[in-house]
Amino acid sequence: MTSVTSLFAPVEADLAQLVDNLKQLVGARHPMLYAAAEHLFQAGGKRMRPAIVLLLSRAVAGGQDITARHRRLAEITEMIHTASLFHDDVVDEADLRRGSQTVNSRFGNRIAIQAGDFMFAQASWYLANLDNLDVVKLLSEVIKDFAEGEIQQGFSSFDTEVSLQSYLDKSYYKTASLIANSSKAVGVLSDVPHDLREDLYQFGRSVGLAFQIVDDILDFTGTTDSLGKPAGSDLKKWQSHGSSTLCNGRNTLPSRFGGTGVDGTWRSGRGNHAGQQQSGDRAIACFGRRVFRYGIKASGETAVFTLQASPD
Repeated sequence: MTSVTSLFAPVEADLAQLVDNLKQLVGARHPMLYAAAEHLFQAGGKRMRPAIVLLLSRAVAGGQDITARHRRLAEITEMIHTASLFHDDVVDEADLRRGSQTVNSRFGNRIAIQAGDFMFAQASWYLANLDNLDVVKLLSEVIKDFAEGEIQQGFSSFDTEVSLQSYLDKSYYKTASLIANSSKAVGVLSDVPHDLREDLYQFGRSVGLAFQIVDDILDFTGTTDSLGKPAGSDLKKWQSHGSSTLCNGRNTLPSRFGGTGVDGTWRSGRGNHAGQQQSGDRAIACFGRRVFRYGIKASGETAVFTLQASPD
């Protein structure tokens, strides 16, 4: 299996420079907000979103070095993502992120929310200074989509009738939109033909959806140590909807395996533990089969883009 490290090897130096630049972009005029942002930056992470921007920038550059505007686009992409994490952790009452304390658990909810707002504002400022209206529109839509996804997720928690399309729409808003639109923005800054810009968008969309689906699976198959955040946190709040919506809309896990009561406490499902585990295993197996079929479609779209964009 190809590791993330090897995939990002062509832009390893670019990513190292990006982390240093992010700390400078945030600025030190507000010590507490800077400390909160630096805390999350230092926690690490895969830097997948800016890595994709940098990889695509190099791919369409035709062997030339990428421009300062492409580097700034990657930095803005990571700033927008980081800002969303501040707010998500407050809404989810999360204590861990990337194996470290979340900003809200260390500095409090007020600082976390202000730090998120500050980061969105900084990202918007640097976005405007790219002086490209099309790119501004693309990345502004991402911020709107974040809010739409959060609202949809909040209103559909514990809803066992959510359709597969609704699940994918929510996953697009919360995850795939940023990757898709920043990928297309690479094409805009590179002034590539419009059909290739659309290919870049579809590539980012497919990667983003696949990433979110796998993340939902890992939420109830992974461990806290491997995930860097509490395992089962989304499932406990019934936010991923993955096990039910990808299994023909049936409420597989909450009714048989457990769920959160109105008082917020975790309650076990019907039957004994062995039965609950078997139900959980069946849900995971069903989820996996549907994801596999969906993943083939997403991989096919990605392969088409790769063939079209290849300089050879």
